[in-house]
Amino acid sequence: MLGPGYNCHKENHQNRELLQPRIGSKYNYNNCIQEMADNKPTQSDVLLGRGIGTNRHPGNIRFRAIVSEHAEAYAASTKKEKMSISKSIVNAVKTNLNPPGRFLEKSVDTGMWHEVTQKRALEKTAQALRDAAALLRKQLLEDMSDPKFMDDLFQEDVSPDRPLCQPKG
Repeated sequence: MLGPGYNCHKENHQNRELLQPRIGSKYNYNNCIQEMADNKPTQSDVLLGRGIGTNRHPGNIRFRAIVSEHAEAYAASTKKEKMSISKSIVNAVKTNLNPPGRFLEKSVDTGMWHEVTQKRALEKTAQALRDAAALLRKQLLEDMSDPKFMDDLFQEDVSPDRPLCQPKG
């Protein structure tokens, strides 16, 4: 998310040679750093990291809601489908929100926010989906071990006088 000609990610600050100017532009590490300083999170951004600050950020709350909408499908899908679900969530964050969301990480060295790579955003999303699917499986196991749940499940309006299948009439 830089001005004309620059590609700036976390690894660029650790290795200045990676910050290569694009066609017709001049290398300027300070421009990259300034642009990163202006790169403050919005309410749509997903913040990578741990702790209460990232958990309570509006973008992370919205991200978790999107993930939970897809958790059941993710749990029942193939590896290829799982990647597709992860990509669709990253795409939804980046295109369907207003303002469009980004996946941001705070630099330990500079304290500034930077947008992570697509690969890192997909890793974050896949991990969130795995966590959500694990919670679903745990809840299902708890429900199935509860005798009341199982009784309620099989007590759906079934009586000995009522046939299970009604003939078409």
